[in-house]
Amino acid sequence: MKMRAVIVDDEAHARNTLRAMLEIYTPEIEVIAEAHDVLGALKVIKEVQPDVIFLDINLGSGSGFDVLQLTPDPDTLKVIFVTAYEEYAIKAFKFSALDYLVKPVLPDELISACQKICKNNTRAVNKFQVEVAGNILNSETGNKKIVLKTSEAMHLVPLDEIIHCKSDDNYTLFQLTGNRSILVSKTLREFEELLSPSGFVRVHNSHLINQKHILFFDKRDGGFIIMKDEARIPVSSRKKDMVVQLIQNMENI
Repeated sequence: MKMRAVIVDDEAHARNTLRAMLEIYTPEIEVIAEAHDVLGALKVIKEVQPDVIFLDINLGSGSGFDVLQLTPDPDTLKVIFVTAYEEYAIKAFKFSALDYLVKPVLPDELISACQKICKNNTRAVNKFQVEVAGNILNSETGNKKIVLKTSEAMHLVPLDEIIHCKSDDNYTLFQLTGNRSILVSKTLREFEELLSPSGFVRVHNSHLINQKHILFFDKRDGGFIIMKDEARIPVSSRKKDMVVQLIQNMENI
């Protein structure tokens, strides 16, 4: 049975291109309606109740986030964002664990995204996911949050509550304040790229730490950073000079 899809994009050629690509590469998905603005999207979603929505971010007078925030039951919708934006928008999607495609859409990426949906590996979006992405796109200030997606749930976590992260093969273990922990099926390298601009530092091949939770640097036994949860985080030899400089800079603040 085919999945029924709606394309929402303010540019006709973009809608036509995506429709043609879906017909060629993903015959299991059938486009049943299109819309070019927020009001049109809300109308067709209500009328046809699609299985999946390919949703552009910039809709001229509004945005894809507006569509989801105004939809009565966004938690029931499976959404793949399609964006022409670059680095900052991509970071917002990664923080919020939303699925996305970057224009111009490549066939392999489209096939992969659609396979996830057809295998039911892509969950319906939650309002807090949309809020996280929207807040990051609209403002660089304030206490940022990240959505940590596990097999059982999606956790909304303020960055200030993350003490340190540890690599576990293709998983990352987040240690949070309050003696909480969350295991996420993504590599530490992915989170390093995402969190480094927000004060997180890779001090060891297996460890990423939040500078805000450092207590002190213990130079014995090769060097350890002691965190506020009393964890002893090893420092690799090639990172030692960087860590010493980091601690000195913190003392001068």
